[in-house]
Amino acid sequence: IRLPEWPSVELAACAAASTLLLNRYSPLSALLERRASRRAVAFAESADGSAAAPRSLWWMRVGSDRCVPLFTRTCRFDLQPNRFGILGQFGPERKLQLQTYNVSSLIGWDGRVTPNASIELEVYVSNESHALATFEYTKDNNKLGLTFVVPPPAGGWRAHTWQPLVLPIRDRHYSFPRLTPWDNMDRLELYYAHPHQQQQRGDYVRIRNVYLRSSTQAPSSETARYTPCCDLAP
Repeated sequence: IRLPEWPSVELAACAAASTLLLNRYSPLSALLERRASRRAVAFAESADGSAAAPRSLWWMRVGSDRCVPLFTRTCRFDLQPNRFGILGQFGPERKLQLQTYNVSSLIGWDGRVTPNASIELEVYVSNESHALATFEYTKDNNKLGLTFVVPPPAGGWRAHTWQPLVLPIRDRHYSFPRLTPWDNMDRLELYYAHPHQQQQRGDYVRIRNVYLRSSTQAPSSETARYTPCCDLAP
């Protein structure tokens, strides 16, 4: 099929099909991604807001776990003296930006992540006494989203070792889920344990491979073979 014919092929396929299964190798997927990229450029260059904001689309295998990456690169936060234990923040007007803003594909009718839901991430600490303590994935400070007190991994925190964490999402972790703009979640704030205004400098926390997951089975299942999101094939 010649490239100029693709618009008509796309229209015919989308009009006639009851279900579209796309993957990274599909020419139709490449066309949709190209159009989305052009819309993103137009939106970024539109000073008056006349261009519509692009919308991220995700697809998965039927019956497989669904994972949306929030942040996959390695990020280091140096501990700073403060009484609240603020470690760092991703968000608007910040140097750090989340990889994905639109997670609505995982949200059910009640404004909650479709079960079984969890947050996955890997954490590296230089000091076991000052590990990651609070994970606040909210649109506004302390509201509209998810907030966790981060438990230690099995066997406790170990310094200078990457440790995977799976945080099951319970009802108590939500704040106004039906009012939460799940299609524009651009803020994440992290806190460390045992803060002090006279905190010594030199300690740090690293994170990577942060995912929001909707699983076909509970991550606590002892009989299930649980594969991290970062190891799942798209």
